[in-house]
Amino acid sequence: MGAALKYSTTSAIIFLPVFKYHVAPELWVSQVKPLWLICTVLNSCCLFYWDITNDWEFGFTSTLS
Repeated sequence: MGAALKYSTTSAIIFLPVFKYHVAPELWVSQVKPLWLICTVLNSCCLFYWDITNDWEFGFTSTLS
């Protein structure tokens, strides 16, 4: 699930700015840009979590042995 969220938010970050040139400026400012900003913050959080737990293996969910 983590990888799916990571890649889906990355796709939104890439494709949402395209709407800036294809919608009315009011629509861009009021709806699309806030959605894009939310996706960038969510993506940054997901990438940080993924790097810490999977890539660097600093996982917070360790098994008790």
